[in-house]
Amino acid sequence: MTREISASIRTGHHTGARNGRQRPFRILALDGGGIRGVAPAAFLAHIEQRLKEPICRYFDLIVGTSTGGIIALALSRGVPAKEITQLYRERGGSIFARRMPILPKTLAMMVGPLYKSGPLHAELQRILGEDTLLGEARCRVCIPAVNTSSGHVVVFKTRHHVTFERDYQLPMWRIAAATAAAPTYFQPVHIPDCGWFVDGGLWANSPALVGMAEAVRLGYRPDEVEVLSIGTGRAPFCKEGAHRWRPWTSLRFGLLGWRTGLVDLVMRAQTQRAINFTRYLMPDEHHVRVDFELPVSGAGLDAVHLTERLFHRAVSLAKERSFEIRSRFFEGVTAPFEPIP
Repeated sequence: MTREISASIRTGHHTGARNGRQRPFRILALDGGGIRGVAPAAFLAHIEQRLKEPICRYFDLIVGTSTGGIIALALSRGVPAKEITQLYRERGGSIFARRMPILPKTLAMMVGPLYKSGPLHAELQRILGEDTLLGEARCRVCIPAVNTSSGHVVVFKTRHHVTFERDYQLPMWRIAAATAAAPTYFQPVHIPDCGWFVDGGLWANSPALVGMAEAVRLGYRPDEVEVLSIGTGRAPFCKEGAHRWRPWTSLRFGLLGWRTGLVDLVMRAQTQRAINFTRYLMPDEHHVRVDFELPVSGAGLDAVHLTERLFHRAVSLAKERSFEIRSRFFEGVTAPFEPIP
């Protein structure tokens, strides 16, 4: 029996059954969104109260981008979602510590990243472990980022396929820092012998599609996959142009006018693209999306003042949907993950 389970894991297939058929390959996909990561963390913490095992034991793959990547990596280590939630609620202010607080944000971002990287890196080392490697994850993990040394998009992966020969040897906290290094917010992150990296949200802010591609790589058809995709908040967006050129209107669409809003818009567009493609590729009932209404329009990645409001909205939504989510994704644990030797 042990040999049979081990073989099924290495080939990407499962021996478990549900309703008389092979159990679907379960994916937990966590969006990027900076401080708004408190919402998915709080949502999962509410569900976690009724579970007998860590959240990572209920999914075959966890994929997360930016703040979602931080949550994904922490969950893969068995860190309780409640503890991850406290990272945002108690330390969000120190993580988003301005580099030049005496300057207006618009001017400060013209001369460098808005925020210091040190506090964020220190918190990642604390919650993930300074010496913990990606290969120590207790489930399959995929973390998108962008390599600015080569201009290529990348996905850091655990050793769950014979061709994945490098990433599992990298420090977990550095991968978390890399996927969360949003341009204009934080400086790029250096990973020795790999290059410099910035936020994966530039191409995969909602990583459900990355997870789907990984499942297909492991031999699953889209109709054999189920995805729980959790966002970090949505709000109306509108930034219209002008029919006639005016100096004061044109300023809105230069670098000073866009400011960090350009990064926010790129990530918003990436999220919508990923959700639409995922729904197109798989049966509707196999993709469950959870998202939150933002308290105000334009709540950026650094909206620390909204942390508590987002936390309470997430808890309220979790109370409404927890039974549905638990019965769908948390009925039974997956087979233990055994990395490829």
